[in-house]
Formats: sequence, C-alpha cells, structure tokens
Amino acid sequence: MTGSDIELRCHTEGVPKPIITWKQGGEVVNSSSHVTHYFGGGHIVIHNAQVEADSGSFTCSAHNQAGTTEKTVSVSVVPPTNPAYKSSMKETGTFMVFNDKGIQSYDPLHCLLKHQIRGDFGNFKFIPDALDGPLTLCRSGQDCEWGSAVMVGSNYIYASQPDQNRVVIVETGTSWSPVQVIDTDKKPMQMWYVKHLDQVWVLCANQEDSQGGKTIVVIRDASQHIQHRAVHTRPVGNHFDTVQDVFIAKPNDLEHEFDFGYVTHRDQNGLFKLNLEDMSYTKSIDLSNYGCVPTYLDFVPIGGHVLIQCVSSVDHHTLQLTMDYLTDTVISTVSLSGRPMTSPDSRHLVTVDDSTGKVTVSSVSDEGIMETTYEVTVSARISDVTFVPANSHHGYDLVLTSADDDDVILMNLVTGKVEKITGTQFTDPSALRHPSSVHRLIVPSDTMNNYLMTPSKSTLAILDIKFKVVECEFTDTVGSSVMLYTPSSKTS
Repeated sequence: MTGSDIELRCHTEGVPKPIITWKQGGEVVNSSSHVTHYFGGGHIVIHNAQVEADSGSFTCSAHNQAGTTEKTVSVSVVPPTNPAYKSSMKETGTFMVFNDKGIQSYDPLHCLLKHQIRGDFGNFKFIPDALDGPLTLCRSGQDCEWGSAVMVGSNYIYASQPDQNRVVIVETGTSWSPVQVIDTDKKPMQMWYVKHLDQVWVLCANQEDSQGGKTIVVIRDASQHIQHRAVHTRPVGNHFDTVQDVFIAKPNDLEHEFDFGYVTHRDQNGLFKLNLEDMSYTKSIDLSNYGCVPTYLDFVPIGGHVLIQCVSSVDHHTLQLTMDYLTDTVISTVSLSGRPMTSPDSRHLVTVDDSTGKVTVSSVSDEGIMETTYEVTVSARISDVTFVPANSHHGYDLVLTSADDDDVILMNLVTGKVEKITGTQFTDPSALRHPSSVHRLIVPSDTMNNYLMTPSKSTLAILDIKFKVVECEFTDTVGSSVMLYTPSSKTS
C-alpha cells in the first residue's frame, strides 16, 4: 500500500556463508534512508513505498565459492482504495492440530479456525480392501488418538493413529481432508519423512508400555497420489522386534542428504547403522568401551558428525560422544548431560538437560570445528525445545517451554540472553493436567514467519516471536497433543 513499509526476506545458507545482494530491475539496491538492510542483507525494508519507484521485480542473489543462486519476487504498490489491495494482502501458512475431536487448521495471521475435520469423517478417496465396518477417521464414540505427524512434500500430512494401528494421510492446500489410511504394525508412534528418498519411516511400539520390542515399517513413494502400503525393514538375526529407538536426520537448511540412519536395540551398548534406501542394516557400532547405552543422537551437516547422548546403565552418568558420520569412529567424548540438538543452519549445537534446565551452546565453523561458547540455566525443568528464525541476527534462536510453570522462554544463541514471553497460562490448578514433555509442545512456523504454537490452559496459543506477545488463543481444544505447520506456497 502507498506510504507503508515493505519488508522483503531472503533466507540463504551455505558454506562458506553466502553474500547477499538485492536488485530491482537489474540495479543493485543499496542501503539508504529509503531502504534499510538487516542481518547481512537478508532482510530489507523499503520505507514509505511509492507506486512508481518501488513496484517491480526484486531479486535476491546469494553467492559464495560454490556458486550463485537467485530468487525473484514481484512487488506491487497500490493505493488503499485500489481493489487489488485486498487480494494482495500478506499470506502465511497454517497450523494443523490433531486433538481428541479430530483435526483443526488455524490461520495465525488472522487468528481464524480455517477448517475442521471431525472424528466421524468417512469420505476417503482410497478404501482398503478388507474392512470390518464403515471407514471413519476415529473410532465411533471415542476420542481420537494421535501419535505424531509429518509434512510429506507440499500436498500431504501423514499422521499416526496408535489405537487403530494405522497412518492416515491428509491432503492439504485444497480439500484439507483425509484421503486414505495405511495399516502398520501395532501402535505406530514416531514418524520421519526422508525427502530425497520420498519415504515415511514409522516406529511402532507394539505394546502399551515401552518395555516391549518395537518395529519399523516404511511407506515408499510417500508424496505420490497412489494407494500405499507399509513394508518392514530387513531384520537383524531374523528378529523384527528388538528395536528400542530410531534416529533419522531432520531436514536442514543446507539440504544435506543423509543416506544412513541409526537404530538402537534393546539391552545393547551400541548402534546399528541403517541404509535408508534399501532399508537394511549395514554395520554394528560397538560402544561398550564407553560403558554407556546410546539414548539420543543428532546429525551435524557441517563437518559430517553425529552427536550421541550415552547414559551409563550403572550410575546414569551421561557422556556426549562425537562420531564421524562416514567412518563411524568416535573422535571425542565429554561428560555432558542432556539431549544434543543441531540448529537447522548447522551453525549452533545445543545440549539441553531437561531435568536441570541447563543449556550448553556450541558454535560450528565453516570447517566443521565445534567449540563450546557458553552455558546458561533457563528454568528448573524443560518440557520442549525448538529452533526459531532469529530476529536480531542471522540464523536461529532457541525457544523452550518450562515444565514447572507457564513460561515460554526465548534464548538468543549468539549472546545467551534469555527472555520470557508472558501471557500464556498452562498450569491447571485443578491438577487434571500437568505440564510435561508430552503436553507442552512448541511448534514453530517457517523461516519467513515469526509464529509459534503451544498449548495453553485449556486453549491453544499462537505467539509472535518478533514482538514476544500472544497473538491468538483458541478455546475448546482439549487433547491437542500433535501439531505441525504447513507453509503457504506464496511464502516458501
């Protein structure tokens, strides 16, 4: 709109860090009183925009030793009375929530409930061959039960239903409706999407408690509009049911593709390396010399390392092992409690001790050298942790929810500064619900937005990280245990 400020964002990552240049109609856009550059040029703000001067194509160009990449956006500046003004308003993505009643989708920009799918939904596009009765989203007369959910491509969400031993596929963007169900082993819980192989990996608990043997099933060609089925990985020693946990690399901004994952097996002090493409075990990695059992790990794209949380079964002392991803050789050990996590740009490593609230932060150089920079204690106990795009520097910051009170905590990964976002009320005085790693989830939006969703006391809260305020609250959302964000095609 004429006279307003226009903000253009360009998110780039690379090694070494790319140099960003903005151009308008082929001419370089330099910093001036009319245009302000932020974060090394990644964000620019055009002040007091005018129809003729600021309308046109803007190109973000990122360059380093590996090459140059560009992306162009079209900007139209119109008077507020122009009919095109309303149609050109900002768009954002959608938060999807899987709760007791079904599936809801929320618009964070306008604080609206966009779509609602109830548990008795039955209009599926693909119908399984063998059915005991009518196919519905959830069991008749019962609350819906959800394990986890992942975004698959740009058109689908896969969500696991432990009580029905299956995964349901939801179509996004147009109908926002379930299209088919895929039978799995008993109690499917965690899921991962491997984009470059177009696979969804599912870890099934098989029993009510966590002591029984788990199994892995894989859904191939996951983003294709076809009838799907799940297949097993190749067993070790002819046994499917010895799996304890699975570790597969999360998506990263560098788009580095990891072709291998790792599996832990019950009562074994080691890891099994897993070839994701042919779903077979390639080797075993013995960690018995370190006297501990691997309980969590994460991948570091820059440098090609794997960080392993390894806990002694005798005295529960915790080590953090650094392993070379290619050779599977442990190259360093340190006494450090907590889960290791890598930021999406691979520039920061954080180790979060849920029980004490201590966060240890390390930086990663272009050469992959990891160096601890500081430690800070943010709360008595931590419920959930995630990375969010930073608003005061290039890269990411950390957001944590407290397991002891209502706090949502924002931590600057460069300076270590800790701030609290107030206004959410999660603690339930009736003692019917308590904050925990299961209930107090936090789900961020994408790199082009500043939103964050978390459960509040009998509500869902959407927070604006940039202004550190509660933007929206939605009531009647009990049992919102699974959430994710789907980006808008116009902002991705």
